[in-house]
Amino acid sequence: MLTHIGACSDLFHTATGTAFADIMIDGHRETWPIRSKRYRAWLRRRYYEATGEAASAAEIRSALDLLEARAQFDARERAVHVRTAEHAERIYLDLADDRWRAVEIGSDRMAGDRMSAGPLPPLGWDVAAAGAGARGVDRSP
Repeated sequence: MLTHIGACSDLFHTATGTAFADIMIDGHRETWPIRSKRYRAWLRRRYYEATGEAASAAEIRSALDLLEARAQFDARERAVHVRTAEHAERIYLDLADDRWRAVEIGSDRMAGDRMSAGPLPPLGWDVAAAGAGARGVDRSP
């Protein structure tokens, strides 16, 4: 049951072999290391919500071991960016605010990626809406 819950997130690993999971929280993507306290708590909470019971420490450890192995050996390798990232010829600077916004820097404008409908400011930057610019910026503790 726990591995099924954890498998609903997008698993991947970095070049150094660290296992991560992308999960959706309140309408935005968050990226957490599988061995982090936050991911462990998320897994525990999801199990409780699904069953009304608490998972044992051994069940949690076993599920994390399996999810980590899946991320390391079955999933793709991906870079994790903490506050800045390059994606699709744009640079993103995570504002680390409670609205999950990022500054998007680029020379052109992609329809549907911005909160504002007007042209970009002269230097080619804008604040991207949560979820739009966030696809190029991973937040990890």
